[in-house]
Amino acid sequence: MIFLRFLRYRIKADINIKRSAVRLLIIYFLLLSFAFAEDDSNEIIDVYFSPKGGCTEAIVRQIYGAKKEVLVISYLLTSKPIAQAIVEAYNRGVSVLVVLDKSNKNSKYSPADFLSYYGIPVYIDSAHAIMHNKVIIIDNEVVITGSFNFTG
Repeated sequence: MIFLRFLRYRIKADINIKRSAVRLLIIYFLLLSFAFAEDDSNEIIDVYFSPKGGCTEAIVRQIYGAKKEVLVISYLLTSKPIAQAIVEAYNRGVSVLVVLDKSNKNSKYSPADFLSYYGIPVYIDSAHAIMHNKVIIIDNEVVITGSFNFTG
């Protein structure tokens, strides 16, 4: 009985280690593909960490620089500076579209309500159990993604 429990634990641990190793390999190969990509456009990749790593400021700066389009998909969007930057971009004539998780539908004074108040199209993803993505695409040129939550 004890041996079986140990064996089950060991198998689970091995699977978790293998998953972690696969994830690390994927990240490694993605970074290598960026390093050896032949592109003359001088693309820049910025990396930020949180807390106190400048994530919110970098996102707001990019949104303020938007000229044509801002596409947002996020589980939550409660950061006042990010939400305000989105509203200001929309008021400048930038096309804005926001998709939020269904958890935003039931909360009073949700980010969906705030953005909708200013006329910004906000869609709720209720088709999935949880939408844990955090992605902003600006002018089809800038992609902001990662584990950083757009929360205040």
